[in-house]
Amino acid sequence: MKTLLFISFLWLVLAACQPTKNEVKNPTNNSSKDTPKQVVGNASAAFMVEGMVCKMGCGGAIRKDLMHSGSVAKVNIDFKEDATSQLIVAEFDSTKIDMAQMKSLIERTNEGQFKVLSSTRLR
Repeated sequence: MKTLLFISFLWLVLAACQPTKNEVKNPTNNSSKDTPKQVVGNASAAFMVEGMVCKMGCGGAIRKDLMHSGSVAKVNIDFKEDATSQLIVAEFDSTKIDMAQMKSLIERTNEGQFKVLSSTRLR
């Protein structure tokens, strides 16, 4: 019985961290190298995020969405197993994106799995 509960819990955690939407690349656009443009971060912000269950899947999904905005230069995630909220620090170009837009991106990731509890501009 314990094994069944453990396997069920493990499956739930792994399923929660998987991206749900498949990206389809445009087969007619062969000139794109899929390399993100270099973004120069002139500001940084910290977000306390609730709903993350793992660093690799959940953190990776948030990192990917922020980086693909074309306005974020770097994302660091300080994931702690026992914490109810996690710290995400992003360096971004403040002329292209603001903190409200980044908060919205985070909260839309994985179909609304995450909630930003607080945000602070660091520089």
